[in-house]
Amino acid sequence: MSEALAPVAELARLDQLAALTHPVRRRILGELLDPASPAEVARRLGIPAQLANYHIRALRQAELVEEVGTRLHRNLVEHQFRAVARAFVLSTALPLSERQRAQLQGDVALQALVQAGDTIRHDAVQLLENPDAAAHASAAIEVDLELADETDRAALVAALLAAVRTAVEPYRQRRSGGPRYRAHVVIYRAAEP
Repeated sequence: MSEALAPVAELARLDQLAALTHPVRRRILGELLDPASPAEVARRLGIPAQLANYHIRALRQAELVEEVGTRLHRNLVEHQFRAVARAFVLSTALPLSERQRAQLQGDVALQALVQAGDTIRHDAVQLLENPDAAAHASAAIEVDLELADETDRAALVAALLAAVRTAVEPYRQRRSGGPRYRAHVVIYRAAEP
């Protein structure tokens, strides 16, 4: 038997994204949160076994499902499959054009912004999988503002950095054994509507 089912997997390849564009494959993934054979999936979804088998092979080729065992059923060996994760998120590396990738490689601030977005999205999906963790209060603050020039931006960054350092310092060294929290503060130029 393979390892425990991961809470989240990141889709980083075009073939993985293409595999999930088919609605039957998405339904099959939902049925494969627990190990099942193509025949079992076909019965549950009310589709022909050959169709279920075809789509499971495509999902396996895209590495979204894995074979987790076999069993003997009515003198036939049935292969059992399971999804590799409970939820899937789209990697930010996937939708970028070559120009955008080149720009991202040369801009450390943009890299940090993209990484923060990925981390927040990944953590949010994991919180959805863990009701106990989701019960802990989370806060999101969004403020739109206008800055006249680079001097204003630099002053805002300095003020926020000082305020955040002051606010978190009492908690950074404390080891209470309580749940861990993550804070992100990002400042970026808003995209035009």
